[in-house]
Amino acid sequence: LILSVLQAHPSARDSRVYLKSFAPQVSSTKPDELKRAQIPPTPTNPDSPVSVADSILYTSPQHTGLVKIQGPFTDRQLASIVDGIIYLKTLGLVPIIVIDHESWQVKSFPTYPSPEWREGLRAQIAHESNRLADMIEARGGATRPMPADIFRLGDGRGVGGDGPEVWVESLASLRSAVIYSEIPVISPVALNSSCASVCISADDAVKALAAGLATGQTESRRAIMDLTPLRLMIINREGGIPSPARNGHPHLSINLASEYDFIHQTFRWKTSHPTSLASLKLARTCLSYLPNEASALIVSHRSPKSLIANLITNKPAHSPSLGHATLLSSHRDVGPATPTLIRKGLPIRVLRDFGQVDQMKMTELLEASFRQKLNRSAFYDRLSQTMKFVIIAGDYQGIAVVTDEWINEQSTFPEESPIAYLDKFAVLPSLQGEGIVDFLWGALRDESFGLGCPTSLNNNGGLGGKGVPMDLIWRSKVSNPVNKWYWERSNGHYKLKDRRIIGSDHQFSLFWCLANNNHEGGSLRHQNRLESPGNEKHGVDQFKFLPRLKDWSKVVSRIPSCWL
Repeated sequence: LILSVLQAHPSARDSRVYLKSFAPQVSSTKPDELKRAQIPPTPTNPDSPVSVADSILYTSPQHTGLVKIQGPFTDRQLASIVDGIIYLKTLGLVPIIVIDHESWQVKSFPTYPSPEWREGLRAQIAHESNRLADMIEARGGATRPMPADIFRLGDGRGVGGDGPEVWVESLASLRSAVIYSEIPVISPVALNSSCASVCISADDAVKALAAGLATGQTESRRAIMDLTPLRLMIINREGGIPSPARNGHPHLSINLASEYDFIHQTFRWKTSHPTSLASLKLARTCLSYLPNEASALIVSHRSPKSLIANLITNKPAHSPSLGHATLLSSHRDVGPATPTLIRKGLPIRVLRDFGQVDQMKMTELLEASFRQKLNRSAFYDRLSQTMKFVIIAGDYQGIAVVTDEWINEQSTFPEESPIAYLDKFAVLPSLQGEGIVDFLWGALRDESFGLGCPTSLNNNGGLGGKGVPMDLIWRSKVSNPVNKWYWERSNGHYKLKDRRIIGSDHQFSLFWCLANNNHEGGSLRHQNRLESPGNEKHGVDQFKFLPRLKDWSKVVSRIPSCWL
């Protein structure tokens, strides 16, 4: 378990967020109601990997997570899943498990083909529930099978017509199991209006649990502990949701607010991944009831360690803003079994008219992100003349500002071809670490250097990836800690040694992303990496490239600082 925690590579910020959510808190709860929480010892060096692991491991269950185990699985496969489930509990998350099976294909309606079919299905569900509970107990965990009357099935449809009317009758048994550190194992069975036990869809059961646990917590002020789930984990045999931008490999991360409809429209893996879209719909419904920091993970039984990594970091296995070819060449664990992380996310839109920009909201975001005072009149006067487009995440929770910059008549570019310059790229500090940066960078790629590539055909409110790609350049202070992140996503960078930015005493580096003219997504970007003038790498013609680099250096050096 310690090795699995360290392999998740939690940063100091990841560990702080994790401990805030899952570490035990000082409580006035009586000892006979809840075991007294112990506060983890203060590490001598909180940034060291070992100290981070010690803090994470020294926890007691503080929150719940919904886990749908969608079989069939062999005993060996199920044992691997069970180990991951027990690890989650050790790390402070009590899994509430709902079992499912691909062969059941249950529709949550009170009628079935025959009484024999109904009894046979109930026997299968009972067998799988007992099998799972026995295996958890055999491997050192404590379980509590839930009673069959935990769910109720109404005669109508659910909220918004999303499935039948299923709800949790009482949270008492679930709360008791969590308090005594037992893992609830729930069968998808409900009592209908005639008080008869009927089988329901496991998806409907999970949705009812998400709604019941979230609303029940807000309605019960005397609750001993917060039962609101912070994670939804769907463990299956298929793995994550395939992406056309990754040659059929799974999406690393999905922004529900802007990608849900597009994924449905472009999905073509119904044979190999028949439950992917249903899992995506389940995740969207459940997350609508849960806090913004909650996430869903669709993961193969082949990746049990992903459960631990997701719990600790709440991040995808790899950054989705990195090109697929880059990930394939640098990470061995990128493949069909890579999990998909799903978050509520934020809607993305692209503005091309300066008059549509909300200057007050943009100013608040920039000043909060950069922690400096903006020279509003100078910045917006210049932007009104040079704005190419502005990408906005949510209600100005994140922005990318791209301008058209011109060079003199001696440039190697025609006068009618401006240079695309990334003037500002910012996310609210309170949302950093929630994936907004990756979603924003993906939209930026789709509107600039990735235009025309199959990987950029996304509906983000802009060109939808259709058009002629363009080079994108930007500058950053040499001391900026974000430069490593920029370097990983750029084709190269160059330190501006002898040029000073107007109105600034800082030294800057120039970064660039080359236009993907070969229509192969990220592959060209890392074939054409160039670190400095005169350094030829991977087939870059230095003599053809240096004039462009000189022009870019002139442009970024001429742009004045916008800070007071």
